[in-house]
Amino acid sequence: MSDLSHLAEDYRERAMWADKERIAWIRMDRWLGFPKAETVRKTLDAMLRYPPRTRMPCLLIYGQTGMGKSRIVERFEAENPRGFNDTTGTAMIPVVAVQLPPQPTDGEFYGEVLEKLGAGFAGRGDVQRARQLTRRLMGQVGARMLILDEINHMLACTPRQQRVFLNTLRYLANDLQIPLVCTGNHEARAALLTDAALAERFDAVELVVATRISRDDFVEAGTRERQRAGDLWHHDGRVAADRRSRHRRAPRRFQPRARPASCRPVFPG
Repeated sequence: MSDLSHLAEDYRERAMWADKERIAWIRMDRWLGFPKAETVRKTLDAMLRYPPRTRMPCLLIYGQTGMGKSRIVERFEAENPRGFNDTTGTAMIPVVAVQLPPQPTDGEFYGEVLEKLGAGFAGRGDVQRARQLTRRLMGQVGARMLILDEINHMLACTPRQQRVFLNTLRYLANDLQIPLVCTGNHEARAALLTDAALAERFDAVELVVATRISRDDFVEAGTRERQRAGDLWHHDGRVAADRRSRHRRAPRRFQPRARPASCRPVFPG
């Protein structure tokens, strides 16, 4: 047996697994949290426990691709798993998270939500029936939050379809009295701002890569920048002075020109 003292105690047993098992374990998804992501998770947890009221809080999470927006949603959904109500015999789904289709019309949107609720709806063309079924099932499963991933997909719709879709979101937020969370890239913010009434309800959080430098590095960088700025200032000053000296001319004095002899006036006498 090889010496595994360089490994933490929790991982020494895994190091003795077969190669296939260790490789599969290494390739598993893992949560690597950072301060902004942890703040978003705490905000989502507070919103989930928000008491119902007419105007529920809404949140937009946006950022570049690969910042972990979808991973935050998946982890939050796993922390609030489905349950089962023995009294009513129905499933309990506190967090309903769906990914919007490439062209999310109101009918496609209701279809995705119904699929997530486990109620496949064949008549996707009947938007009114899909809306009524979604409202009823969201109340039956005890949904307390609706999360829409890739909200920027709505920009693939026509302007009229975008307006109808935004009206659908506002309608569900008012009718169900549950928080609404949307995630997407920077285009998602522009997508929601097209509806002024809906944009007022959303708080926006941007996930960015934060770089951390020490105080000594910051002071050193500032010193170098000041020295560079000083050198440039002196250099520019010398160049300007040289230019002024080269282009400086002595003040002119008025000196009348001597006219040619052929042009001089001839006076008699």
